[in-house]
Amino acid sequence: MGELCALNWEDVNDQYLVVSKTLHRIKDGDKTVLEITEPKTKASNRNIPLPPFLLPYIRQFKSLGYVMKIY
Repeated sequence: MGELCALNWEDVNDQYLVVSKTLHRIKDGDKTVLEITEPKTKASNRNIPLPPFLLPYIRQFKSLGYVMKIY
């Protein structure tokens, strides 16, 4: 879930979804803050192939400004 939430449009290209960071919600006193860091292991950094039929579907959401919306 953290890897999905850390995605930005620079991580999406014509062939791959690049996973190179993760998002954590960290307790800071009586509230929480969001922090983006590298994944825990080197093996977590990876390129996930995107099938060509999926690209037009994904691109229609680019104008919204986010890949995954965090609430």
